[in-house]
Amino acid sequence: MRSSINRSKKYKAKLDGSVNNRRLAAYGSTQKGQFRQAVGRQVKIEKKVKSILEVQGVMPALNHFYMNFGKKLDRIKATYHGGPMWDEACIEYGKWELRGLDKDILDLIVCNIMVSPCNPCPPGGGLPWTGEVTVYYAGCDGDYQKGLTLDRPIVKGAGSSRFTDNGDGTVTDNATGLMWVANPAGLGAPFNAKIAWASAIDACEALNFAGYDDWRLPNIKEIFTLFDMGFAQPAIDAFFFTVQANDTYWSSTTLTGYVGYAYRVNSRFAEISTSMKTTAYWAFPVRGGQP
Repeated sequence: MRSSINRSKKYKAKLDGSVNNRRLAAYGSTQKGQFRQAVGRQVKIEKKVKSILEVQGVMPALNHFYMNFGKKLDRIKATYHGGPMWDEACIEYGKWELRGLDKDILDLIVCNIMVSPCNPCPPGGGLPWTGEVTVYYAGCDGDYQKGLTLDRPIVKGAGSSRFTDNGDGTVTDNATGLMWVANPAGLGAPFNAKIAWASAIDACEALNFAGYDDWRLPNIKEIFTLFDMGFAQPAIDAFFFTVQANDTYWSSTTLTGYVGYAYRVNSRFAEISTSMKTTAYWAFPVRGGQP
């Protein structure tokens, strides 16, 4: 009977608020301080984002989307540190970019919220789209069209946000972050002729072009991302690149088990195969990329 009475008293105490009142009396000041701090942080974020949106002339109807992005970044900054912080920020960035928000404005918000030095997200966040659009069979590449498109137009020569012409004979792939020589043969000797595998590596290593001296021969995965199955003969966007239409380019990747062979790709239909390293093919210099 006594235990039943005690439970009744405790229940009644909860109903009339006496238990909660005692807790609030002990922790009220701390909770109020945390609440004021949280509100203050949100107000600062809103002011920062609002000032950016006003300068950029963003439609008021879109303001709350950018505000939410800024608040998400602030929470990430408060939760993570170092590399993981930027990893989470880049994931969040990608989500809002896919929703159609302006990339330049997102960049400005990142730089203002995350504090300088601004560490922009690496381009991409996924594999590049192959460019294939025809559905040959349900579930095939053309059916799903997976991969990073970056609003890539299919019309040849229309240009795209996938590639950036840097105006110095180089082109940056915004999907991978790699920088390529736009017209390798235009560099002159030894790039204006076919050369053996080791010579292709040496030529790229010795290249000093457009103010950069860290050029190299791309590996097979890197050079293959450059080709686009939406084109043929050559399978590449000729608006940005000038290549040998029906010829082969070396990669720096050796065939495991047969070290006298290396991987190469044919520009006609972007076909990957291997050849003896003494065979003469073209070199396509690249720079950048993750270590």
